[in-house]
Amino acid sequence: MNYPVERIKGNENAISVSFGTVFSYHAHIHTYYEIILYEPFDGQVYVNERSVRVDSYTCIMVAPSDLHKIEVNGVTEAKFIKLKVSEEALACDSPHTSFVLKAIDENDFIISLFRELMRKGDSNAYTAHLVNAAILQITFRGEAYDCLEKGEKYRLVTEAARILHEEFTSPVYEEEVAKRISVSPQYLSKIFKQVFGIGFADYLSDIRLRYAANQLLQSEKSVTQICFECGCGNLSHFLRRFKEKYGLTPREYRKE
Repeated sequence: MNYPVERIKGNENAISVSFGTVFSYHAHIHTYYEIILYEPFDGQVYVNERSVRVDSYTCIMVAPSDLHKIEVNGVTEAKFIKLKVSEEALACDSPHTSFVLKAIDENDFIISLFRELMRKGDSNAYTAHLVNAAILQITFRGEAYDCLEKGEKYRLVTEAARILHEEFTSPVYEEEVAKRISVSPQYLSKIFKQVFGIGFADYLSDIRLRYAANQLLQSEKSVTQICFECGCGNLSHFLRRFKEKYGLTPREYRKE
């Protein structure tokens, strides 16, 4: 599958704004709040394994470590606007669960907030006020999608994924992560794929490639520098995997 280019605006360390075309994406978690406004499309988003049909404008706020994925049926031209928000950037109390706001009218105030965020983009005081206003709208008007109790297996795989998200720029090995969470590598490999639907190594590669794609758009660093910065130790392997994911070479992606 070729992944559409995702345009990034702003400082990813605090608040960043991106937009693009909706596509299917495997189950995953984040270490930050992800707030997405979707145009209607034929498909659904899963938040903590609860299905959300996106047949109207829909806003979803995913709390850190909550599981989510996207399934698109066929081809779609539907767009999204996505906010990545660190907990430090929140002026309001940090929500401890994910929220979903459905059936949003096209002239709704929250859509105006997202469009203004797209217009401004930068991570500054004004952007922070807009983001916090959007969060208050979602949590006041939306439905909480609590993280269901998954037991020990869920706790283990989310802890393993958190390690990958925090340490992907360094060499990370499945055996080492398994040892840190006190399980065997074989068991970690099994339960990781059960929960995320993707293997440990592919999940780690995906984190690195997404980071590399953001750096290509946000910085003037060389492709080689970005390759090693994102934790990939082999340039030719990095170039091959990047094109497999995005359908473009890193230089083409930057020029697109």
